[in-house]
Amino acid sequence: MPRPAIPETFVEFHGGDRLPGRVVASFPAQQSGDEFLPAWLEVTPYAHVDPPDGRSRPRLRVATDRVRRIVWKRVTDRYRPGTLFTADGRVFTFRAVRITPGSVRILRDEGILDLPWLDVAELHLPKSPPASDKQDLFRRRCLLTAGADDVSRRIVELETDDGACLTTSLLRMRPQAFGDAGKPDNWYFLVQPDWSLQSLWISHRRIRMRRFFAVDEVPLWRIVPEFSEMPLLGSPWGYRVNANIAGGSLETPERPFGWGFGVQSGSRLTFALPPETAAFRVTAALDRSAGDGGCVAASVKFRPAGESTFQTLFAADVLVGGHAAIDTGRLPIPGEGVLELTVDPEPPAAPPGADPGNIRDIFDWLEPIVYLDATSPALDAERFRREAVPAWDGWTIASPPEAAELRLANYFDTTDNHNPAWRIVVRHGRGPLELRRAVSVPAGGGNLEIYVSRHPKVRYSKIEVFVNDEHATTFTTPEHGGGKYPGPLVLPLADYAGTSVDVKLVVVSEDDDAWLEWRAIRVVEASPEAAP
Repeated sequence: MPRPAIPETFVEFHGGDRLPGRVVASFPAQQSGDEFLPAWLEVTPYAHVDPPDGRSRPRLRVATDRVRRIVWKRVTDRYRPGTLFTADGRVFTFRAVRITPGSVRILRDEGILDLPWLDVAELHLPKSPPASDKQDLFRRRCLLTAGADDVSRRIVELETDDGACLTTSLLRMRPQAFGDAGKPDNWYFLVQPDWSLQSLWISHRRIRMRRFFAVDEVPLWRIVPEFSEMPLLGSPWGYRVNANIAGGSLETPERPFGWGFGVQSGSRLTFALPPETAAFRVTAALDRSAGDGGCVAASVKFRPAGESTFQTLFAADVLVGGHAAIDTGRLPIPGEGVLELTVDPEPPAAPPGADPGNIRDIFDWLEPIVYLDATSPALDAERFRREAVPAWDGWTIASPPEAAELRLANYFDTTDNHNPAWRIVVRHGRGPLELRRAVSVPAGGGNLEIYVSRHPKVRYSKIEVFVNDEHATTFTTPEHGGGKYPGPLVLPLADYAGTSVDVKLVVVSEDDDAWLEWRAIRVVEASPEAAP
């Protein structure tokens, strides 16, 4: 099956997902009724992601903080953090960027530069902080599978014939048939990657690749490598992701492979691995297109964090075209560090008559995979929960998580029949859940607003509010059973105007498994008409 071409216009996300389409609008984080939306971009999709019943969605919302690259007109296949390419061929590096409606504002050493979108070909956003970027590998996969049973706790990667690359989970992937279920043309999958604020409909017929992974298995192509090359003949080739160096499928004489890197000999790829890394595995071979030609040596090395010397984990002294691929097996890796994949064009053990130099050295690193340790203490469970629930930003979970039996879950919300979507909810048991934070009350008085709702299956839940350790009120958590979200729970704080107070929320449920969706907790200035 031919590999889908990379589209000319698309949005690329952290982790490598891609949505063909054109960015047409930008919006800051904001409140819409009783719903709170993160900053988002509106994209006119060029991929087929509309419901099959004929309803068209001319624009899709994608979370701005998940975007890595915006391409209005493709210039390069390589991600270059903090770089802007203009439509007339200029290239600018920058330290910070702000995407505004209709324009891009970048901060350079020389000052601020404003460019309209029409003048921009590609915008490559800066890298996330290293620690955040590494944790993101595992955290995002956990969110996609939160609440899943053992069967549906699998990551799914989909590639379509229009160039889309989508990561979801079996939990967030619902097969449906429209019309005669016996006809594959009527099969669709409803999915929602973590970067999409809406669910996407994917036709079975348009899917060209399906890949399945455990949560603690990360295909190496998800990590952006550093690349160097020492070409012996001709100009540098670079490298390709999920394709051979010529852009074709990754294949050996024995079989095709699902993912990997295509390179020429003389290349070196290095990857920063996260602290949770436990092992690595890859298959090394000359590509099928090399025929019986090419001759290389290949090695896998690792340098632990804080050290200067690489350790050789695997070495193939000689690989010749037409010969069987070599599987390294599972190579133990002791945590954080740098992984290096090297291809040598002139192996000392080259057989007589082998191609000299880098002639026909079309080499593939096939199905490389990083195995993570899901029990690693490097993953702070409490921080993970807070980051997964933006409403808890700044709040401390005062009760022990195990006492409240805290966990996350994906809730499939069908209250809007036209736009069903998965949402992250907090699950807890009968044990009280306590949240605490110091808040400042405006000089003119203010109100504590709690935007929270319970799943329809939860019989009863209440929130006791304490101010400076004194009981202030008790709220019954409203149900979100359909239509719009319920309004906020409001506690006037006029008696504390102009001061800082300690607020504690104690959540109690009659259910062993209470599902609550937290949208926001905030103190707002009291409106004049509400004043006595």
